[in-house]
Amino acid sequence: RLVLERFVVYAIAWAFTGPMDANDRRKAGEKISELTSNAPSGTNRGEILDYLLFDDPTRSSKDRQSWAHGDKLCPEWTYNAQVEHVRLTGAKMIVPTARGKAIAALFGLLEVTKTPLLIVGEDGCGKSVIASECVEKAMRDEPGMTAHRMNLFHSSTGQHLQMMIERTCRRRQGRHFAPPNGKKLTLLIDDINLPLPDVHGDHPTAEVMRDLLGQKGFYSRSVAGERTVIEKVHVLGIANCPRQMGREMPERFR
Repeated sequence: RLVLERFVVYAIAWAFTGPMDANDRRKAGEKISELTSNAPSGTNRGEILDYLLFDDPTRSSKDRQSWAHGDKLCPEWTYNAQVEHVRLTGAKMIVPTARGKAIAALFGLLEVTKTPLLIVGEDGCGKSVIASECVEKAMRDEPGMTAHRMNLFHSSTGQHLQMMIERTCRRRQGRHFAPPNGKKLTLLIDDINLPLPDVHGDHPTAEVMRDLLGQKGFYSRSVAGERTVIEKVHVLGIANCPRQMGREMPERFR
């Protein structure tokens, strides 16, 4: 019962407090703490997203899934001036954080079920780095998986996005398309909410993504009324914070 309750709290935290800012997340954390005593210790301070459910082998089989702060998965590292000066010359250093490790753990759960994931954050918060690391780890753990990265721009259109996605797949049978060589594909789409709306106020790129996620395919660009089915594709999207963009994400896409 305790483990099941923790999974419910974990799901509620990401489903409802994920899009909130720090102040609203703190208020939501206080409410969650009032409803259950089985939440992580930092919930009432708005730090619930920094925690993950960790398989602790030291506990009994009925209570192995316990709360762990993301810092627990951050590797220890000590700077060595003589060694690291050579290694870091002309390179960049990526510092893991508790939130980053928590997001990576969540991605691992969603990767198993092939649930689409959208990471939203402000510029410079490391969302692209987190997404890339998650995909690379999934490829190491699953040899039959491949990945393809796409970047959208202000001028990107729905036709452009659909064409890029179709190029990553090959025809299998009839109207069914899938990644080549029988592999599974993770599409990493960066700046997914960057394209501007058209003259009618619509967002064609959002509609293409909505069609792919909801209907597993698109209408053909060459044959009117014909649909193509896309299989074995997992979507990981990266979006800029709507507050920073100055406009909300399309409602139909959300």
